[in-house]
Amino acid sequence: MRAHSALSRELSARLVTDHGLTINDYEALLHLSHSENRSLRRVDLAERLMLTPSGVTRLLDGLERDGWVKKGHCESDARVTYAVLTDEGSERLESAGRTHIAQISEIFEERFSAAELETLADLLGRLEIPLLVEADAVGKNLRDHGMVFMTVALNEKAGAPEPPIQASLVFNAAGAAAQAAGAEPDLHLIPVSPTPDMLILSIGVVQPHSLGHFEIASRDVAVDPKITLGVLSHPEDLARVINGIRIVRNLVATEPLADFVTAETWPGPAIETDAQLTEAVRGGKSTYSHATSTCAMGPAGAGVVDQRGKVHGVDDLYVIDASIFPMIPSSPTNLPTIMLAERCAGALREVLRGAAVGSTAA
Repeated sequence: MRAHSALSRELSARLVTDHGLTINDYEALLHLSHSENRSLRRVDLAERLMLTPSGVTRLLDGLERDGWVKKGHCESDARVTYAVLTDEGSERLESAGRTHIAQISEIFEERFSAAELETLADLLGRLEIPLLVEADAVGKNLRDHGMVFMTVALNEKAGAPEPPIQASLVFNAAGAAAQAAGAEPDLHLIPVSPTPDMLILSIGVVQPHSLGHFEIASRDVAVDPKITLGVLSHPEDLARVINGIRIVRNLVATEPLADFVTAETWPGPAIETDAQLTEAVRGGKSTYSHATSTCAMGPAGAGVVDQRGKVHGVDDLYVIDASIFPMIPSSPTNLPTIMLAERCAGALREVLRGAAVGSTAA
């Protein structure tokens, strides 16, 4: 944290000298420049900058005085005010950006040997970003719970869906016999009734073999990365979903549920063979939006972070979120991520206490 503070002061000093901007000013202007119509509600800008309402007001007052931004008002609600980047501010921001990028390059190049600068990773080299630590696992090992939405039509006997989600079931794609023999559940079945005449039977793979990846596409953090989810790309995952559809079809055809069903609407009763079901699943696949594991925990050289979330080879840098799961949990990721964060936060507090004690003793 001390290093981060010192680096921020160094970067801010050059911006203040050359452009009259602090780092916070520069970050606020970047947010405005990347927003629609170069404007944001003041309350939204405060949230992005992690500032209080009074803090963002003080920041914007200074930028308004110097012509960087101006106030805008909502036509439908006079109480809502916007911060708007002016044309002059946009032009000046381009110049400040060139200064800031150049200084970052200078600072980082001072911290690397010539040999290190010559061994930039291919991707970082293309984007002209210096390599700090070689970690091949970054961005790899992306895992998610792939799923499909089998759908049936209901008759009036089904009644109103209260509540819309009434159950969550787990089972094994190999069938009841395999599960009775000790095979762990690898599929979720979540019935959802968004309307009285429809039942969606979400079938999800909770122990996926499929892997994806992502990589940055630009030095500009506002540019979306390139993400390849790889959902249901592994033949075993695809086979399990197809088996799951057949199992759920049998369930739907069994009383008392069968008494409420009038027809299968997806994938449809005509879709029966493995080839037909494979084509349907590939065209209709989705995810739980449970992406994990792109900064996986593991030993140095294989993983990105250690068991506390500390990035291997980089001082004072931690990642504490679902990306550090080495494997995706076979459940929704919310609670496991909270548990992980509590555990890593506790370890980080101990590290910070130790650093504070050492600093005091010195």
